[in-house]
Order: sequence, then structure tokens, then C-alpha cells
Amino acid sequence: MGVTKPIQPTAAARDAYKVVVFVPLDHESIVREAMAAAGAGWIGNYRECSFSTEGIGGFRPIQGASPTVGTIGQRETVAERRMEMIVAGNHLGDVVTALRHAHSYEEPAFDLFKLEPEPVIVADQAGSGRILTLDQPIDAATLAQRVKDRLGMTHVKLADGGQAIQTIAVCPGAGGKLFEPVAADAYVTGEMQHHHVLDLQQQGRSVVLAGHTNTERPYLPTYRDKLVQAGAKINWQISDADRAPMAIV
Repeated sequence: MGVTKPIQPTAAARDAYKVVVFVPLDHESIVREAMAAAGAGWIGNYRECSFSTEGIGGFRPIQGASPTVGTIGQRETVAERRMEMIVAGNHLGDVVTALRHAHSYEEPAFDLFKLEPEPVIVADQAGSGRILTLDQPIDAATLAQRVKDRLGMTHVKLADGGQAIQTIAVCPGAGGKLFEPVAADAYVTGEMQHHHVLDLQQQGRSVVLAGHTNTERPYLPTYRDKLVQAGAKINWQISDADRAPMAIV
């Protein structure tokens, strides 16, 4: 038994921005509605979400300007609202265009802030590969036997690093590149380059290689179940004849 987490977690997808715009008090609702119609203000199951605070804006129009408020050459102050709304990246251009068209000023003042993904608990996330931390350490021979039992194989390749194993990096197929930044006691995958295996073994780390497709095929029943749960009206079948193209003879 042990605890697992992804080697390379899938980043939370959030191509989102916060648009902050400064508007005269009597135009706040006009600008908000225009931005919302263009795609801003969506948060989960809520629409037209915004937040605003009141303040004083200041500016001095110069020659060539056509100010809505104020006189050329003179400093002006206006009671304004700082209004902010969330917008997905694919709607950003439309929202900025709508903001400009709806705003009463010749040159609207606004800021765009790129939002970071919400922090996640890595162990709960999808991602490539897994790091397993065992409750109790084992040796390389025990690990190899467990892999054989789990995959229903009679033979696997083993490079014994000669040290106790408590952390195991696992990746189906070919895990070489994925494993490069990972410091584990052992690595389980389908195939790996000879010199990569040699380097790991010389560091006292163990490697178990079970064949590329042998490490991928056991997931097919789970994959099929996920496709069925997704609602696709297809009779998904797993081939009984499909086999790894190579065998140890």
C-alpha cells in the first residue's frame, strides 16, 4: 500500500483575464451590460458578475483631444467607478471592443490582468505518470514480481540498483523523458534507452521494463468504461486477439 500522485500534473485550464475599467458613475451599467454581452462576467453558473468601487479620476486634455468632460489644457477630476469583470481569453478581444464602444470617454482607461490557475491538490489531479510512495520499502526483486503479477507476465527486464525501494515512478509505454526530472528509488515503464537505464542503476536506482504495449493494454477496460460513462452510444469492445507485437522467446 502507499500514496500516489501524478509525475506531471495536468495544469488547471484557465485562460482567463480580469478587465478593470474606470467609468463615470452614470455610465457604469451601460459599460457593464456591453461587456457582459460580449462574454465578460461568467463565473461558473453565474453571469454578468462584476465588482466596483467609487473613486476620483483625474486628467488634463491636451490639444487634439475631444473630451467628454473638461476643457483643453485644464486639469479635470470626475467621480468614477472602478469596475472589474472576468473574461475568458477567447472573448477578450470582443470584450475590449465592446468596452471602447460603450464607454463615454474618447480614451477609456482600462487594465488587463492575466489570471493564474487556481491552486490544486496534486494528488487529486489527472496527469502523466505516477509517483508511488510505499508504506514499507521493498527490494527490486519484489517490485519486479509485483509488476509481473499485475500485468500477467512471466518475464520482465530488471536493473537492480541494490538499494531499498520506497518511491516508485511509473509510466506506461516509454517513460524516459517523463522520468528525467524525477528522483525516485525505482522506475517502472515499458521501455527505456540503454544508457538511461545504466545511468540510473549506477546511481543505485532500480528499473523494471515490461514492454511498451504490455504496460498500456491493462488500461483498456478502464478506458472503455470511461467512454461508456461519457455517453457515447457505441458498443465498445476490447479485442481478444490483440497482442503485443514482440515476445520474449
